[in-house]
Amino acid sequence: MIQCLLYADDCVLLAKNSDDMQTLKWRIEINTTKSKWMVVAKKDENGHVKDCDGKEFNIPHCTEYKYLGVMLNEKWDWSTHVNYIVKKVNKKVNAMKSIIFRNEHIDTKTKISIWKTMILPTVLYGSEVWWTNKSQLMSLERIQLKVGKWILGCCDKTANEVVLGDLGLKTLSYKMNHSKLKWHIRCSTLSESRLVKQVQVLKSSFRGPRRSSYKVIESLIAEISLEESFDDFARKEITLTELKCLVKTRLCVRHYEERWDELNKKSKCSLYQRIQLDDIACINSMKKGMFKMKRYLNKMTTSNRLKFKLVSGTHGLRSELSRRDNGSNLCMCCDMDRKESVEHLLLECPLYKDVRDEVLLRIINLSEGFRKEWFEGDETHRCVMLLRDYGAFVTKPFMSIEMAKFLVLFLITV
Repeated sequence: MIQCLLYADDCVLLAKNSDDMQTLKWRIEINTTKSKWMVVAKKDENGHVKDCDGKEFNIPHCTEYKYLGVMLNEKWDWSTHVNYIVKKVNKKVNAMKSIIFRNEHIDTKTKISIWKTMILPTVLYGSEVWWTNKSQLMSLERIQLKVGKWILGCCDKTANEVVLGDLGLKTLSYKMNHSKLKWHIRCSTLSESRLVKQVQVLKSSFRGPRRSSYKVIESLIAEISLEESFDDFARKEITLTELKCLVKTRLCVRHYEERWDELNKKSKCSLYQRIQLDDIACINSMKKGMFKMKRYLNKMTTSNRLKFKLVSGTHGLRSELSRRDNGSNLCMCCDMDRKESVEHLLLECPLYKDVRDEVLLRIINLSEGFRKEWFEGDETHRCVMLLRDYGAFVTKPFMSIEMAKFLVLFLITV
């Protein structure tokens, strides 16, 4: 049994009972003002631990303890640490809300860099060894989503998958799982005599909901179907680099599939899905773990903000609002008796006929390829063509960045 943990000037004594602890204290002078004792054991009906009242220690008792930046509690779960992280990070992001994340004078790329360098490391600190349940994970994910929506200036009803996808952010779940597996691979290369290796493969003797790090890693490997790959690595049939690539690829594919499944459940994201499917290069890069921010979002101008609202499905048109207030979904700006959708706004509504004709005429005449695609496509595909991220126009040779400039004219008029 490990009896003592030392780090710099910190010392943690571990014992099975009070008698063993008294033995460990032999020839050690304890600072009673800086020391505390905590018991992790099964309690009786009165909440006491058998044969351990702590009176002989002459130091304060505690139910939670911070060691090397990680909160430990007497329940031996991570609820205290997660609550500590949520409170600490919320305090940070709230302080930066107006001066950074909602500041229109700072570009989106800089805001994302600030999030990744100043906030995210606090959330992920030590995530190789601690884990969460679903509710705890969601409390952490909400922080990133909140910051993302501040940056985009969109409402809370905007789909989470759209916010993270267009900002090029991965979920915290993906990042924590990746860090756990990388740490597990690192530990598997150590010799059996190393303490870290022994702890990593320790199987929990607890009954009930408590799990050891070993069981968490074991279930995670099973979820991404990499049991055989880890066995091959143990037999030295594949290299360390090959195993790391397999882990990253499987996690990225699962992350992409989970995101897409959630989008399928939300009818208002149908146009967004069509736009995503239209950009094959973007889909392939996401499956490889390369999540990139949409270039038009770097400057959150009025037109770019409106474009994002149309793309995300949270645009305030009657097609969206009617689902909430059970009212009519017909356009109130014209007498065409048509549903007020993005397609109707961009392609049909007479209110914007003059500017629409001017913009579309100039766009269609730019290239033969674009003109052919325009007339062969249906209404939804034409909207997709107008709302694409033309910052990545190189994926379609006949497109020009000038098309986006013309679209800006239309969106500002709207």
